[in-house]
Amino acid sequence: MGTSKYPTRLTNVLTTLPGALPARNVPVDANLTDIVTRFLQSFETLRSDDFCPDALWRDSFALSGTIRTFYSGPVIAAAWEHLAQHHSPCEPQLLKDSCAIAYAGTDSSWIDARFNFRTNGPLPAICSGFLSLAYEKDGSYKIWVLRTILERFIGYPSADTMAREKTLGLQQSTKTEYQCLVIGGGAAGLSTAGRLKALGVDYLILEKLAHVGDSWACRYNAARLHGTRHTAHLPFERTFDEEYSLYPSKDEVAKGYRVWAERYGINIWLSTVIKGGSWNAAKRQWTLNVVRNGHDISLTAKHIVMAVGGGGHIPYMPAFPGRESYKGDVLHSSAYKDGSPWKGKRGIVIGAANTGHDIAEDLYEHGLSVTMIQRGPTYMVPLDYLAPVMDAVYNADFDVELADRIHYSSPAAMTRERSNKLIHSLVRANAERFDALERQGFKLVRFGDFFHHQTERQGGHYVDIGTSAKIADGRIKVKSDAFIDAYTPEGLHFSDGTEIKAEVVVFATGFHGNMRQFVADLLGNDIASGIEDYWGLNAEGELEGAFKPTGHPGLWYMGGGCGHARYFSRFVALQILADVQGKPLKIYKDTPSPSINAASSPPPAPVQVAQNRSAPSSRVDDLVVTPNVLGLQHQEGITI
Repeated sequence: MGTSKYPTRLTNVLTTLPGALPARNVPVDANLTDIVTRFLQSFETLRSDDFCPDALWRDSFALSGTIRTFYSGPVIAAAWEHLAQHHSPCEPQLLKDSCAIAYAGTDSSWIDARFNFRTNGPLPAICSGFLSLAYEKDGSYKIWVLRTILERFIGYPSADTMAREKTLGLQQSTKTEYQCLVIGGGAAGLSTAGRLKALGVDYLILEKLAHVGDSWACRYNAARLHGTRHTAHLPFERTFDEEYSLYPSKDEVAKGYRVWAERYGINIWLSTVIKGGSWNAAKRQWTLNVVRNGHDISLTAKHIVMAVGGGGHIPYMPAFPGRESYKGDVLHSSAYKDGSPWKGKRGIVIGAANTGHDIAEDLYEHGLSVTMIQRGPTYMVPLDYLAPVMDAVYNADFDVELADRIHYSSPAAMTRERSNKLIHSLVRANAERFDALERQGFKLVRFGDFFHHQTERQGGHYVDIGTSAKIADGRIKVKSDAFIDAYTPEGLHFSDGTEIKAEVVVFATGFHGNMRQFVADLLGNDIASGIEDYWGLNAEGELEGAFKPTGHPGLWYMGGGCGHARYFSRFVALQILADVQGKPLKIYKDTPSPSINAASSPPPAPVQVAQNRSAPSSRVDDLVVTPNVLGLQHQEGITI
């Protein structure tokens, strides 16, 4: 089904990143505000001895002009000194009531606080930050983790707020020159367009499908979010209120997108096919040639945002001998709608990740006898195990913008280890749930790495929303002890000599290629060869390519899950605004590479954040889990 010059990029960086927790507890009677204030008073001139030796600083466009994680006190201090000379960070304001002690088990805790500050670079800005302080052996406090985030440019609108249009409906402008063209009208494209509109940047979305939301509406009928509606909102509002299911179906997601786009008057051309494009270096301008309503049109813009989905775009469908002899139907999951054409018959699903499980369950619900072919062990994580990780901040009450800052500004290693510690503890406490699957022949990775699958593996796991129970009790059968070696007239033949008969074979085997391949197909190999790949992690634990300059002027990648689209779209839009204003963000690349020594960095435990030790909590294997109450609302600043 096609080939890709730029295959899906898989990395394995997370296990190499340092991230040791503080080794001792903060005294319960510590004056948190006074301690944090002392650090903020020297904020503009932070030195190496202000940081723990193994400190981390993650900057999201506030000073570095990009997303970077710096490791170790000396490296951080050197980077801070250089960037402070160019951006003059000043006027830190501690957010009222944001100081708290965070606990990880019984032998590690630290002080957390939130603050705002200003920078005075070419585009003066308001920024925010998180400060985490460790209690040292000598009784002093040091910065363990620093997070800094670009909020908005002073004198310009905010990317985070936009009034609803008085008259509902999509805009469909007729002009052909724009500051930015957004390719793709899914969550990433809509979020980016909304942010651009909020900032006053002239934009247009180009979407090949006929309706907003069709990127979901056209999926197989059983598709739904494998996360709650609280994680899936688009910018500016709670897109999915109580009217929607907690785990919205594909049609509910499509409706939410459509209503949001009409509510905010998003400018979009639907049923528009892009034939190709080119870059004019002299004018620093893109030209895209499109077909809309049967008419050829040329569009120009200084910027193009590729928002066409982060994974591969070419269906991967392994070939086996004897296909011409098989009398049944064979299709890839991309062509599957539901099991009604084969009601009461037999079905085989090849693949055991999210899509494979969804289709197997749908075939079963349509009365088929279903066998899932598992090609290797699958990391399965029950949805209810993810709830404690996400629900603390993504719920009906917590501010979504703040939740995103808490969740997405954390260094990668910290996010990974906290979630793994919690999930693995729940797995150990509920072994029978996994034993039952293995008794049916389902091969498991019990203690997998959910964050790795999201950021590096790009799938290959199953978030259990119910299908595992049908496998555990035998309603859906599993074949995992042999390889497919050929079709037969009535089914598939395996390397152990067995045959499984079926009237339909569905390949839930994923896709290959990445967004760089889409660039090559659209804009040519000369452009694609000079830009970064999309997704996977670099040596600092940051996503490659996504949300920052790709290596070619005016070309941006935008994608990921719903949360990535919502949060990181603000930074793509802010970077485009800066360039449009003639003051592009200067990217800092000169800090030495971090010294990585995984052996010296034991995994952090999940975090309990509370104003005192008596905060409500639940315990699993002595693991304390409470919501991070660090700044539940946007609070008044206290000028330091």
